[in-house]
Amino acid sequence: FGRQLSDWEGVIPPKMAVEALDELRGGAPSVTGFEAYAKCPSGFFFKHLLGLDDLDEPAEAASPNALEIGSALHRALESFMEPYITASPATLPPDDEKSQAVLEGLIRAEFDALNSTQNYIHPGEVRRATDHLVTRMKTWLTRLDRSGDWAPYALEMAFGTRHKASTHDAYRLAWDGGHCDVRGEIDRVDVRTVDGVTEYRIMDYKSSKRYPKVSAKRTREAMEADFVGGTLLQFGAYALAVEQVLGHPVTVTGYDYVTPGKGNSMVVTIPWNADLADKMKRVLENLMESMRAGLFARGTDCIFCRPKGICGTTLQKGRAPDDPLWDRYRAATGTPIASDDEMEGAK
Repeated sequence: FGRQLSDWEGVIPPKMAVEALDELRGGAPSVTGFEAYAKCPSGFFFKHLLGLDDLDEPAEAASPNALEIGSALHRALESFMEPYITASPATLPPDDEKSQAVLEGLIRAEFDALNSTQNYIHPGEVRRATDHLVTRMKTWLTRLDRSGDWAPYALEMAFGTRHKASTHDAYRLAWDGGHCDVRGEIDRVDVRTVDGVTEYRIMDYKSSKRYPKVSAKRTREAMEADFVGGTLLQFGAYALAVEQVLGHPVTVTGYDYVTPGKGNSMVVTIPWNADLADKMKRVLENLMESMRAGLFARGTDCIFCRPKGICGTTLQKGRAPDDPLWDRYRAATGTPIASDDEMEGAK
């Protein structure tokens, strides 16, 4: 292994990297793009900068994929919550037979539409999956946190995005010598007033099994410690954006896993404070500067990585551990860079 990274290992000239990033809206990726880069710079390069992805083969699809399921559930939830957010006063939905029936009807309508418009091989599997999701979502409605005088304020709140007709400005992150405009879309923002002070709570829906796959307690600890190595940034980046665009503090932020698996935690939230905000800013800054420096070396977690066939290898984070190009990335993710001897032993 060499002591300095080369273009054969995922490094491109900084000028070229900046030009590629400038093609993105605001000169920076979305919040999920930052997470993707933290997980694997090379995978981010292929998907977000080159636009590579799997070929669509709808004729061979047996049932909806994770993206289709997530999008359908998000649309159903947005439609379900809309009457409660526009009510006077706004309120979270009750857990009663009428609400459960409305929620079930919206979910079935979304998945019936998928079944009728897509050429799935096993439409019966879609119906069974729909029944399963309806049961899970009714459970979600039952355990929805209605404490603390919180009321829904905004749904699908977008900042800096192209595809929303009504959107807030991007979150401007500035540091000595640079800045970037961070963009994203927040599933739900709640509001309350405490002693005359307006404060917000952020809930980002997750329709897959709990992520990361650890207990709720360990997830909270990792969120507060290092944002799960920079791979779980939405809860913090969204808090920064809400505070900037709405002008009031966020006091609670986290994730609502709306269709968790058996035994998994359903809601993971943490108190938001100035120390975490400063830490989040530094992580985003370091990731951004690492991208602009042209570091797109390969990651180590390739199990579910779609472009892994292009990379052709793993364990690339061990290359040239002393190369200063790693410094910003290491600072953002806490990823240890193995020595040459350790890498040789791992092969």
